[in-house]
Amino acid sequence: MKEMDTYMLSSLPASLAKITIYTGVVKDEIVNKYSSLIRLLIDQSSKAEELMDSYHQVLSMLIQRYGFNGEFSGDLWKNHLINLILADENVFSMACERGEYADIPEGLLNIVKSDLLHLHSVFRLDGIFLRDIIKARTEINELPNWELRPYNEMGFSILDDNGLRHVDSYIIRRLYSSECWGQETRLLNEYYYQQGCGIFNRFRAFRWVQTNDHEGFLEGVEKPDPIRLKDLIGYERERSLVIQNTLQFVKGLPCNNILLYGDRGTGKSASVKAILNEYASCRLRLVEVSKYHLNNLPKIMEVLQKRGLNFILFIDDLSFESDETSYRELKSVLEGGIEAKPRNVVIYATSNRRHLIKEYFSERSLSDEVSSQDTMQEKLSLSDRFGITVTFSLPDKETYLKIVEGLARQRRLNIDPDELKAEAVKWEMFYNGRSPRTARQFIDHMEGKLKFCRAR
Repeated sequence: MKEMDTYMLSSLPASLAKITIYTGVVKDEIVNKYSSLIRLLIDQSSKAEELMDSYHQVLSMLIQRYGFNGEFSGDLWKNHLINLILADENVFSMACERGEYADIPEGLLNIVKSDLLHLHSVFRLDGIFLRDIIKARTEINELPNWELRPYNEMGFSILDDNGLRHVDSYIIRRLYSSECWGQETRLLNEYYYQQGCGIFNRFRAFRWVQTNDHEGFLEGVEKPDPIRLKDLIGYERERSLVIQNTLQFVKGLPCNNILLYGDRGTGKSASVKAILNEYASCRLRLVEVSKYHLNNLPKIMEVLQKRGLNFILFIDDLSFESDETSYRELKSVLEGGIEAKPRNVVIYATSNRRHLIKEYFSERSLSDEVSSQDTMQEKLSLSDRFGITVTFSLPDKETYLKIVEGLARQRRLNIDPDELKAEAVKWEMFYNGRSPRTARQFIDHMEGKLKFCRAR
């Protein structure tokens, strides 16, 4: 083993031990297994079987996380380390996410630079380097390569918990070719500001999960609905109001909470999900909250207001029975609470009811309560707290058929237009009536039927 190789190996444990800010990288399971392999290589008494076993364990773990996606290129270890750095949540990446890079004390920034220097030295010990050392130590020539595909700087992907996703190749090229990661703090600042860090780097959609002790946590949605605005046909005017409000929101301008009200199947929820997918690159995330967890709203707001990203708090199918009281928590957050709603949070709710709390005629009659009229007005006022109400009504026959035709064009269905219309009318009569959802279900049926017939 060359003297330089020996020095590089022996310095790795010390480099990892000196990490102060990026401790999440050091705690990673694959990094720990990789460190064990390095310690075996440093120990001259290690047996060939031990080295081979450790080498293959690291490679196996890397392959399980990165090796089966055609978009990946480059050395598995280098890919993994870059992935960990870009996703790590720490005091530095959090400050960058909030746009506070200029406020970071010089002493803290120096520690970050030191961490990055140490991680860069670890980055250089890639699969080829380790394979050559093991070959020299064991005289075993048949060792698998850690670079399953040659590095392609134009198509580098990193791993998130939703699978592999393509990211801006600029930062990847810079980190791959950089001579000194300690000089790349501004580059990382730009990335964290745009993409976020931690769980908000790995996911764009979340749901609030309530635990048995009435606390809760954010859970990333692994496979969010991929629907895009271009996939939605009809209701352009209604959707434009929500889009305009969202654009104002992500640009930090005054905006409103929105209630999307209307008949079932008209695309209210789909519109919100499509807006997320359209503007996720504008530092937008979505958190879905069940109406049964509205008592956790103060906690959710506390979590989100500490972040630098923008959040749509999405409450789907919102309505309350007359004896429910959790709506009061929502009213307080919308308007009227002592604590202001965070500027980086907007609330979008969908409902099939214009008045969100069910009211019965009996409640309008005289009751034992002295101020029964006040109680009734309190229940009716919830929807008024939303600054904008957008109404999605069921389409007429002409609009329904236009939606069907548009979906057929999107799917490139080869079917006679007159036959398509006739079948669409039959479908809505026998099934769920006219709505965009019914149109999509009909097109799903026709597409499957045509492909089935062609396959026979």
